[in-house]
Amino acid sequence: MTVAASTAHLQSGLQAVAYAQCPFPPEDVDATEPLEWAATCFLVPLALFLTGAGRYASVDHRVARVPPARAGRARRMDAGCAFPHTRAMNPNADEPDWDAPLTLHITPRALVNAVFWSASSAHTGTDSCIDPNLVLGEIRSVDDATGNWCRIVEQEFVEEGRDDVVWHDWSVEVRLGEVYVVGHWQVPVTAAPMEWEWHAQAAEEAFEKACVLFGARSRRTVAIVEPPSPEAPPADVKRH
Repeated sequence: MTVAASTAHLQSGLQAVAYAQCPFPPEDVDATEPLEWAATCFLVPLALFLTGAGRYASVDHRVARVPPARAGRARRMDAGCAFPHTRAMNPNADEPDWDAPLTLHITPRALVNAVFWSASSAHTGTDSCIDPNLVLGEIRSVDDATGNWCRIVEQEFVEEGRDDVVWHDWSVEVRLGEVYVVGHWQVPVTAAPMEWEWHAQAAEEAFEKACVLFGARSRRTVAIVEPPSPEAPPADVKRH
């Protein structure tokens, strides 16, 4: 295409491929036509070079191999702000200490909306609603400075008035001062494993969010759940 553009079309345009019945005789050729045909012949190999030259020569392949920019990890800036222009705007400003206490204004309604939105039920109280006699397991995060805490508790109980119905309950309890905010995720013990998994995961996600209030973080662990044995005695559960 390059040879054709430079040796033929640049001088004669379309007439470089003319034949006896050509509808454009040489005397009618427009003055800009040779340049247009030469440009066309140049663009065709250029397009092939950009998008179709193969794995190693094409430009689009090279662009696709450029790795995305990595997100920078959070790090403590003991030597000052990483962006000098922000300090130049206010050179007399002091950086708050990393251990300086912070004050939040949060209501039980906001906490339920942000943390317990997926719970089967949520409520407030001035005392804990969790019966220690029903607890199967518990994980707690405590703020030693204030005595506040959040915890996730698993418990099982028999429904009152129905001895044949046993419930498994995941409770996430947040204590802030004299106020308790609790969310419950409950399924019958006879529910499908998929329901157990959904409720357990939803409760754990709520607990993870609540831990942020106390500067802590949680992560899921791996546990093995064996299938129940047909000869196993019924679980020792209590009434709620």
